[in-house]
Amino acid sequence: MVADTVNNYRRTRVLNQEVGNVVPNEGEANVSADSETANREASNESETRARIAELVEQLKHRNSNDDCGAIETLVSIGGIDVIEAATALLAAENVLTRTAACEILCRIGSDSVVPLERLLEDQNKDVRKFAVDTLALIGNQSSENALMEALADHDINVASAAAEALGDIKSDHCVDKLIGAMNLNVLMQCSVAKSLGQIGGEAAVEALIRLTKERNPMVVFSAVNSLSKLQCDASSAVLEELTQHDNDVVAQYASDALRKADASV
Repeated sequence: MVADTVNNYRRTRVLNQEVGNVVPNEGEANVSADSETANREASNESETRARIAELVEQLKHRNSNDDCGAIETLVSIGGIDVIEAATALLAAENVLTRTAACEILCRIGSDSVVPLERLLEDQNKDVRKFAVDTLALIGNQSSENALMEALADHDINVASAAAEALGDIKSDHCVDKLIGAMNLNVLMQCSVAKSLGQIGGEAAVEALIRLTKERNPMVVFSAVNSLSKLQCDASSAVLEELTQHDNDVVAQYASDALRKADASV
């Protein structure tokens, strides 16, 4: 009986082959299905890349803040292809294009961090600055090491942006690095003062108190503003002392800061 069944199967298979109807075995069917799936996936990937390229081209010629359809679509697509395309747009001359790229990367979020960190080595200082600003907006603390390295950037705008970014992500591991960089120039001192006020802690308060002794009023204002937010005994004492500052504007600023601090208690 078994032999007859096998022979019948063989005759049926041969007959089908003769008329052009090959009956695949199970293994052949699986291979065929896998191949079809792979072809569909490859086709979908190709279509997606083409769509991304089309949308990116639209953003390169963006001339209106209202043109957000391309942004929305790219964010919804997501993935490394979109991230790489958006990071490349940070080098665009069109400010609206750069703004769009920044928004896309921010909305995609943490997956954008590593590609943005790589841009901190870019030769273009503007690209490095945009990368720092975007990392600050994403606010992921995993970027703190890269941002601390950017404190030493030879372009002061990039370095000061990195200082502010570390405050935005509230990285308490970077206080010593910030303090070490705060004497580079006035811009850096103001940026560091702002960040120390966001991070807080004893070391931050001590550094801010030192900044109140600086001659430049902008540095003093920045330090006073941060001290007023920290609301500790040491900062209150310094603010009280600054109400008698030789610079009337600084004295008034310290008085206002004290009033705001008292009102928030």
